[in-house]
Amino acid sequence: MSSGAPAPSRTPPPTSDQPAPHTKTTPRAFRLNSHGSVQNPKVEAFRDDTIADMGEAVPQISWKQFKEACLPRVDEQHLDQLCSKLDADGTLKGKQWKGFDSRSNKDEERHYLPLVACFNTVLKESVVLRGGEAKQDIELKSRPNHALFSEASNASYKPDILAKLSNTRYVGGLSQDSTRTAEDHECDIFFMGELKKNITEDDIEENARKIIGNANHVLSHDPTRRFFFGMTIENTTVRFWFFSRSHIFVSSDLNLETNAKDIVYFLAALGKASDEERGFDPSVRRVWYNGHIQYQYAVGGKTYQTTRAVSLAKAWTMLGRASRVWEVAEVLSSQGKPIVLGNRVYYLKDEWLPEDSPTEKEILDDIFCKINQYRDLKLNPDDFYNYFVRIEACDRVQIRSTDDPATLAWDCTANFLRKWKLPDNHPHAFPLSRKTVVTGKVTGSYSGSMVEKPVGALPVPGPASRTRLQLKIYEPRVHCRTLSERFGMALYDIDNHKTILEAIVYVFPALEFMYSSGYIHRDISAGNLLVSSAHGNVVCKLIDLEYAKRIDDPNYHKEVKTGTPHFIASEVEEGQYLFIPENLMPRPPGGYRSMPTVAKRESPHAFFRHNCLHDIESLFWIFVYVLFSTFPTERPINSLDTRRIIFQQLFPHPNYGPQRFRFLSKDVTRSDYIKELPSEFRKAGEGLADVAGALAYRYTAMEAVPGFHKSNLYFDEDHKLFAEYFRAILPDVYDKSVQSLWPSTLAGEKRKRETDDDSSTVPRHGPSTQQDAVQPNMTASGSGSGQTAGSRFVDKMKPKARKTG
Repeated sequence: MSSGAPAPSRTPPPTSDQPAPHTKTTPRAFRLNSHGSVQNPKVEAFRDDTIADMGEAVPQISWKQFKEACLPRVDEQHLDQLCSKLDADGTLKGKQWKGFDSRSNKDEERHYLPLVACFNTVLKESVVLRGGEAKQDIELKSRPNHALFSEASNASYKPDILAKLSNTRYVGGLSQDSTRTAEDHECDIFFMGELKKNITEDDIEENARKIIGNANHVLSHDPTRRFFFGMTIENTTVRFWFFSRSHIFVSSDLNLETNAKDIVYFLAALGKASDEERGFDPSVRRVWYNGHIQYQYAVGGKTYQTTRAVSLAKAWTMLGRASRVWEVAEVLSSQGKPIVLGNRVYYLKDEWLPEDSPTEKEILDDIFCKINQYRDLKLNPDDFYNYFVRIEACDRVQIRSTDDPATLAWDCTANFLRKWKLPDNHPHAFPLSRKTVVTGKVTGSYSGSMVEKPVGALPVPGPASRTRLQLKIYEPRVHCRTLSERFGMALYDIDNHKTILEAIVYVFPALEFMYSSGYIHRDISAGNLLVSSAHGNVVCKLIDLEYAKRIDDPNYHKEVKTGTPHFIASEVEEGQYLFIPENLMPRPPGGYRSMPTVAKRESPHAFFRHNCLHDIESLFWIFVYVLFSTFPTERPINSLDTRRIIFQQLFPHPNYGPQRFRFLSKDVTRSDYIKELPSEFRKAGEGLADVAGALAYRYTAMEAVPGFHKSNLYFDEDHKLFAEYFRAILPDVYDKSVQSLWPSTLAGEKRKRETDDDSSTVPRHGPSTQQDAVQPNMTASGSGSGQTAGSRFVDKMKPKARKTG
């Protein structure tokens, strides 16, 4: 075994071939969203979270651009004939919609009811004009007082108007609530509208918040969706909305009366659209299996059915990769026959990668092919898959081309936006206001982890940020699926310090393999390390290579802020070098006394690049997190205020905290903090302080080399060196059960939530794959049992019986 492998453990290791159920244990405490606020199952908080992730504004494009990019084309002759027909039957006389008076004194629900009737007439007459086998397969409903029936949580929202499929996609029968009907099912809705009689700033803001939050709920909780449509009306001002994982657009303002023909165009386009053009994904099927809703995915020429949700939290962010990770089994039976699943279980990841990015399999294969080529570390390629998960299949999802529906094309932005591109200097922005929410400086891209981001301290509530249109968050994406072997359990599910440290030590050769091939990982986290055992020793494999980059890539410094909150390296978090010696810095005006703290220094002309030390530092922060977020199970939960404050200072992300950098770079700061650890943890903390000192010394030595940022400095011995630093802590690490530093909430009140700790949703009609993922807490179950935490880890890794259909 290479130098990074740990010595035999005192802690009994897990069995190797089967992972445990996905339990929720220390060191995680409570969920934050990507901008730092605690997730709230209530609708308003969900909308606030969604808006806060999007910045101040979204691109506003002309109606001409909107219809060319987002809608199937409606022939001009058909449109003219349709308008003539509507005029003849009185539905739309000139500019007047039948029965609609913009100045009426009716309440909003009754005020817009005539308009909904007119819209349905447009759909009906459009079908008649198309003739042949055309039939109306959608209808509009106005049900502002009825909540949709969702398979997920946070679904008590009530859209003013919606368009639904005539043939429901729901499976499994109706809920026990006899008042619900098929028309209530969110899975059938592909268009929603929010309507206001007035046109005040508050009305515009509320409509925008509702439509964005509702659209995000659909995209986040329904794996069969690719994009979604919306509409807002304030008095007679109409805007159409388009939501996808790569772009969000709102059309320029239209007038309900003077632009009536454009309204008709929009409705006719949706009416003639295929389900793919309405945003549904034909390569994913919803099925009913053993009393639960499951999903069947096509990948690698085969079909796989979900058996358990591993991570769904990434899909909650509107823009980005929207990763969903499932345990799946191959479907062996033909469609229409009773479902039969294979015995082997895999991981399936469904996500939206940047359109020009290689897939994870392409990166993994390139690393393997180039072992020892960048730096000859004498590594044996036969050992490669001891440290990396095997990828069985990887596809860019194909769908009917919008250019030629008879052919297939990648399911990507270029296809569903019909090759239209948002200009880099797009000048028009639709401002988004929002209520004061918990937010902060977002310093990283958090959508890369296969398993969802960890969580930490509560940031201080503050006013919503107001910035200009952030065009950089809009980029073309392509829909990808990766099928990989199922291996072990995520590191953050382990509640034993020794097992966690052994896993960290074990994984160093994975970084060596990457470095020897000229790669760095850039997203090391507790969710990207999978832990199992072999021959009585802990085994750990590194996953999630989508963010990995070539060390000598001349372009990747442009996207340096990549990583998982709390584990991101300090320099990466700041996007600048922090250890450059002072004598290499230009003397500031007013002398060095006027100079900001070292965390703010920046060498001129030194563009920032990731390096291997940043990956190693992420491993360091993982164990810091473990030490400072847990305490022995045998101790009562009391007098922990100081430790919680320290935890908030070290893990304040996304609000940058200077104490975090000082802990890494200052001996005195580390010593003060380590004194506050439980006595059982302090020896390990002192060993970790040695790691921090070594990191700071190595950073300083590297950054003292003139022009270091332009050269490919070599780190041939660093992985072995730091593996030994971590290994030296093993004899002193605590080897009994631990519990979280945090109670259910900081206020000590029991949390009320409709999701499990993975943000996996629990449908209201009964259990499903997501609910099956919720298991007893390992820490609680082992307390006082006489077992070491390591032996309970063994129990978790034993094969579990799986249901068969």
